[in-house]
Amino acid sequence: MIFPEEIGREVAMQQRWTAAAGYRVTLRCEDRLKSEGSLHLGAAASPIDPGPPPPSYTISSGMQLALDVAPIDLSLAPAEPDSPQRRADLEKDPVLGVKKLLQRETGGPAAGAASAPQASPPRRIQDLLPELARTYGGSFIADAYWRSAPVFGLPPAGEPIALFTLLDRLARPAYHWDRRGSLICLRSRTWFLDRPREVPLRFVRRWRALLAQHASLPLETYLEVAAVLRDEQLASLGELTAAGVLPRELPDLQEVDAARHALRLYASLTPPQRESLRRGAALPFERLLPVQRELFLAAVRENSRYRTPPLDRTEWVAASFSLASERYTRVQEEQAGASHYHREDAVVAGAPPTAAPRAPGESVLPSLPGAPAAPSAPTPVRVTRHPVTRVWFIAERGSERLRLGFITIPAPS
Repeated sequence: MIFPEEIGREVAMQQRWTAAAGYRVTLRCEDRLKSEGSLHLGAAASPIDPGPPPPSYTISSGMQLALDVAPIDLSLAPAEPDSPQRRADLEKDPVLGVKKLLQRETGGPAAGAASAPQASPPRRIQDLLPELARTYGGSFIADAYWRSAPVFGLPPAGEPIALFTLLDRLARPAYHWDRRGSLICLRSRTWFLDRPREVPLRFVRRWRALLAQHASLPLETYLEVAAVLRDEQLASLGELTAAGVLPRELPDLQEVDAARHALRLYASLTPPQRESLRRGAALPFERLLPVQRELFLAAVRENSRYRTPPLDRTEWVAASFSLASERYTRVQEEQAGASHYHREDAVVAGAPPTAAPRAPGESVLPSLPGAPAAPSAPTPVRVTRHPVTRVWFIAERGSERLRLGFITIPAPS
């Protein structure tokens, strides 16, 4: 079925190409070989409109061609080469071939509950290693990168399974496993990509503590993150949220990658320049130092790379750098050591308070190694309201405003 709006778009595109003075082909190359092992080459053809171009430079109607190269062979390759002879040899192994019932970790039921304890499914393969050691004996060691693949292939409850069969299921396709005496090693197949992206645990623990206390991170933390971590590490910050290592309802750090150049620019400003921004003034490009100009243009280029046609960076030497902000409240509901968050916007005088729907996600503060487990008995819910401010970095050129990313910080008292 063809909808009327689709016909209208098609007719409008035909008319635009018919009236065009010519066409423009834009080539883009995104090199992510170091961070993700991928390379993207895109080509887009768009009509050159007569007269001034339209104000919005999103993806123009036209033809597009994309070529992507990624380590697909690693993800599709079998975890272990299988053969009848290999299986026969492993079935005779005194450790790998014995079928046992996997002893899953369970949480005790609440007092008076009639239901049986339920096993909590692990998110990553390293979370399952204690259960494997407890069931099959021996020692296990695995890569524990934040980017680790989720666990698949667990046997149904009550089904004994040989260790080598379980390892084949769990390892595919992200890991390779082997046994060295009593030690079973699981190695990530993409460790050479995961290791450069890894964020040190000392940073993650500090961020968790700050988020639990303030429901946001201070400006100094963002400046440190942008200055200390490499670009491939900044690009992986969203994985900490996706894995539940950081609160899923507070995805602040995953915005740092897009704002990294603006943050580095802000960090390079002198105290008088920062004070001028906080008062609402704009910093003209010509008054920036050479290193600050390069950071400004890098931020403009980063946040306009998908525009068609691309922005001409030479036009932005007449631009200025400024800040914009909005204030709201984050509500933290804490119970049994776990916290949930939702946004509460400003309340109109005389109207009852309303809150935006809670973002997807359940327990947002899972335990890290060495952290105490949450008690199973129900406890009262403690509600805390945290005033926060979202700060936008802005590039202005005439009437055009380009957002260079944002951060969310505690609101000043």
